[in-house]
Amino acid sequence: MPQLKPGTIEKFTILKKLGFNHEHKTHTYLAQNSQNKLVLVKQTKANPENCGQVEREIECLERHKKLLAYQSKKTGRNHTSYTIVSDFIPGECFQNLIENNSFTPHQMLVLFYHLAKGLDKFHDKGYAHRDIKPDNFIINQDGIHVIDFGNAILKEYANQFFIPGKLGFMALEVTPSSSDVDPINNQFSDLASIGYIYLWALGCLELTKFYRKQREFDFKQTVPQQLRQLQFSEQEISVLVEILEGLVHEDPKQRPNLSLVCEKLFNLCEKDVGLDWIGNFEEEERQAESSRTVEVTSMPLSTLSSLGYPSQTLEDILDDDIERSQPSDTLLPLQKEINTITESQLRPFNRYLQQLKEKQAEFQALRDKIKDKSCKDYLKYDSAFQRTEALTETLDREAQNLICKKTPSEDDYKQFKENCGEAIDKAKPELKTHRNMNYILANVGLAVLGVGVGYAIAGVINLAINRKFFFFTETDSMKKLDQLEASLNPIKLP
Repeated sequence: MPQLKPGTIEKFTILKKLGFNHEHKTHTYLAQNSQNKLVLVKQTKANPENCGQVEREIECLERHKKLLAYQSKKTGRNHTSYTIVSDFIPGECFQNLIENNSFTPHQMLVLFYHLAKGLDKFHDKGYAHRDIKPDNFIINQDGIHVIDFGNAILKEYANQFFIPGKLGFMALEVTPSSSDVDPINNQFSDLASIGYIYLWALGCLELTKFYRKQREFDFKQTVPQQLRQLQFSEQEISVLVEILEGLVHEDPKQRPNLSLVCEKLFNLCEKDVGLDWIGNFEEEERQAESSRTVEVTSMPLSTLSSLGYPSQTLEDILDDDIERSQPSDTLLPLQKEINTITESQLRPFNRYLQQLKEKQAEFQALRDKIKDKSCKDYLKYDSAFQRTEALTETLDREAQNLICKKTPSEDDYKQFKENCGEAIDKAKPELKTHRNMNYILANVGLAVLGVGVGYAIAGVINLAINRKFFFFTETDSMKKLDQLEASLNPIKLP
């Protein structure tokens, strides 16, 4: 891997700041290098528990079409700063393209073909993406390209290091309904996510949510109705329904190979899968930005600087207060630095936390359907959304704090439980009035109590007290959780 070393730090002209990701503490810039080539410069401040994920992204960039140009790393006392320079892929975000334009059935089929082809090429590199969603694809006249490799991992490690994707586009196995089934997010899960993107683009995403919860839902009847409204032919509908039903199949191993999906879509398009027409659908704002980009690509750095674009080296972009250290020689072994014992203990916790996040999304959707912001129902759902959001953020933060401990002590476990317990208690008065929230909160609490003593031990004691093993039901009260907590507290933690 080409790496930046002292004395060889390349100079870039920063053209534009593209954004800042608060969750991952990442700044992204559009820049131009000394060869007048457009590049993306990403600077990430990573806590110790996130370093492995960042370095897996670096490795994935290098392997996938050799997109990685440079990488540099500085380690400080509390965090590590990474600067990643990768090739800039011009084009339109797939999500923006779909949301702001209308397409003919043939054009939709062509887009579906290129989505499958883009992901198939990515999978051929040996990776699972694990965050397949509409805004993680860039489309241009050359095809559709997968971006954002932050969750990506070599397929053989996917089940060992679990990371969920985006609500609404996650496969069933990412959020299993049974508490004794571990969540999975791998290449098979990517297939389901592509299926949900197809259904979203066709205006059927609400149907998929219903389909995922209600097995008796007649997929083959309801989806074709929507496709007929979009003026697809009966032949196209027949093939599409077969593809869609296969991609979102409950059993991951029953999902079709992407090469087969590409072949069916290619034939359905009558082998006409060109994207020359895609430029006609770019937004005016995007067209203006593209014109500006084309203009600057041929300019030398000195000319760009004279026009007011800041010229910097990567050394300038890195924070001055972070001490320099040599980049690691190899990336894969860093995956072993994750505290797998703590991660396994947190699996039940993460499972019920995911249910909580789904309720958060549900509250938001119910709120946003109400136009009158002074309406009682709007205020009720808005309050529930904000309370759930605050709770999930706290639980997420506490879990990450525990994971970053190499060998959590008894005090660490107690602090984790106290902080999570306080957050749950604070949310209870507001959320317990909403359907299913009592038992979700109780199950989150049970999973919290099981960390350290072992989830199975917590389940056995819960069985003795409440005649339930592992989880509460909708009819259980929060008082039973208090009984369980009193029984678990005397048990010595490891």
